[in-house]
Amino acid sequence: TKSLVDGMYMIESGGFHGAAGLAILTAASRGAKVGNADLGVVADATDTVLKNFGQTGISATQVVNGLIATVAHGKTKMQDLSGSLSQILPTASAAGIGLSDVEGAMATMTGEGIKADQAATYLRQTLISLEAPSAKGAKALASIGLTTQQVADAMHKSLPGALALITDNLKKKFPEGSAAYLADIKDNSGGSRTIQRILDLTGTPQS
Repeated sequence: TKSLVDGMYMIESGGFHGAAGLAILTAASRGAKVGNADLGVVADATDTVLKNFGQTGISATQVVNGLIATVAHGKTKMQDLSGSLSQILPTASAAGIGLSDVEGAMATMTGEGIKADQAATYLRQTLISLEAPSAKGAKALASIGLTTQQVADAMHKSLPGALALITDNLKKKFPEGSAAYLADIKDNSGGSRTIQRILDLTGTPQS
């Protein structure tokens, strides 16, 4: 009973009431049971997804199914994944990144052994760096024949597609995995902290 009350409190606090709130609670309860996680945390994550991507028509059940799939394909727990999403979802939604792309990126990075909260933080930094690159980043993109607008447009269609666009253009200029190749990724991604995340997301060999 306490778990249900805690879950409903988070849902009500998020602005979902009545039948809409009960639908979220029902779906979150299933996710919490499957993932052996705290209902309040899963309910809060479900609420956060719906607030940021509800305009796509996604239902609470689809949200929870997505969380379960992300856990299954990555290397994290429902509790940890649910608790990390508030760090990345608002940024991803504002940048026009699809929910499935975020979930795929989180599964990929946690699968590489990165903790869910760190993966969310690094992914947010990467999105910001690619959406609004520094002057150095814009220059690096130009050096491989890309504009910041091209990358932003590609991100709005598909995050993996945008990363592939960058790495494919890089391969035309530098041998994959070479020092120059990695240095250019660093410039494009905003620095040494996010270069590792680009490598994790693209499977780029490291030298």
